[in-house]
Amino acid sequence: NLIAMFNTQKPPLDNVKVRQALAYAMPYDEIIKTAIGGYGQQSYGIVPYGLWGWSDTLPRYTYDLDKARELLKEAGYPDGGFKLLLTYMSGEEPEKVTAELYKSELAKLNIDLEIRSMQWDSQWELAKGAPETRQDIFVMYWWPDLPSPYSFMYSLFHTEEETLFGLAYYQNQEFDDLIDKANEITSTEPVKAEAMFIEAQKMLLDEAITMFLFDRQDQWITVKNLKG
Repeated sequence: NLIAMFNTQKPPLDNVKVRQALAYAMPYDEIIKTAIGGYGQQSYGIVPYGLWGWSDTLPRYTYDLDKARELLKEAGYPDGGFKLLLTYMSGEEPEKVTAELYKSELAKLNIDLEIRSMQWDSQWELAKGAPETRQDIFVMYWWPDLPSPYSFMYSLFHTEEETLFGLAYYQNQEFDDLIDKANEITSTEPVKAEAMFIEAQKMLLDEAITMFLFDRQDQWITVKNLKG
């Protein structure tokens, strides 16, 4: 799935209302149509469709510039007026298209989005570097090491002493404890564990820590007469 991680420690994105506003400015349907040709769906959370821990009971942000303007006003930015840096890995066409469409929408809010295409190592090193020079929005794909919600949530959102993949720089002890406990009871109480993983994803959505853009449906072309 494609995600856009907000730098939650850097102004103005340290303000939850600003993050929520930016999440409402993302043209989700247009991105799915244009960037991946309709082969996918808007994400409900970090867990992709079809995997344990996915739930359509989770709320989703929708494209709503009026709501975005309202939230920016509440946050003290009624006229926008700030600049953000978005980075993505060079050569990834869906990420490029997503960034360009987003830039166009943010311009309507008087927010200047700089798009920077980078090699992965450079993008990642910038994200792990000095806080004042880090990106504001980090766009990337993520997939699990293990088919468990814990693989997604621990790697990306559990508190880190040294930054690795937690590129939203999220620190929330309640979230950490919730997913750690859910992981512990995964084998013995799977229904309860899943509910806890879903609750944890709702926390990420309520705080607009990351924009969960789409779960991509990969297309594989095969030759009909290929057997065996």
